[in-house]
Amino acid sequence: MVLKLLDSEKFRNAILTGASRLIKNVKKLNSINVFPVPDGDTGTNLALTLKEATRRIKDYTRLGIGAFARRLADALVLEAKGNSGVIFSQFLLEFADRIGDKARMSSIEFARAMREAIDATYNALEDPREGTILTVIREVALEAERAAEETDDLVEVLERSLRKGKEALEKTPELLPELKAAGVVDAGGL
Repeated sequence: MVLKLLDSEKFRNAILTGASRLIKNVKKLNSINVFPVPDGDTGTNLALTLKEATRRIKDYTRLGIGAFARRLADALVLEAKGNSGVIFSQFLLEFADRIGDKARMSSIEFARAMREAIDATYNALEDPREGTILTVIREVALEAERAAEETDDLVEVLERSLRKGKEALEKTPELLPELKAAGVVDAGGL
């Protein structure tokens, strides 16, 4: 399947699918949570953040992608729990800012919005740490931008980006001693 333009319905479905997968893996995420505090709640915090935010946006099917992303980001900011929830909501807020009022997005517009959003997220944080959800999102965004320069197929762009994200996740223990000592990857990045 080739996808040239991303609209709010496809974006919403992707968010809902991702949230559902995360919620199903709460115990796994909690079990590997060691940074910044080994309190075993990253999965719970992200699930609570996404569950309430996605409940708020389920009915937003007739909005352009920009208006939808703004409503999603606002809901995430209101519901953000824990460090990963706050970072993820900040990223989506920055992403929504870059989309503006677009009805749909091409692969290059999507990729650039992601890269600019993660750059702004790093700048918004007092002490951004490598080896966390930030690193994974940044690598996904950079690969999306590289891929979008080669193809206008969003499916291919996303597939390449997700592969890069998995590679970045596997390297998080090399960047954070706490993860290496525990023998785990970053829970928020997973």
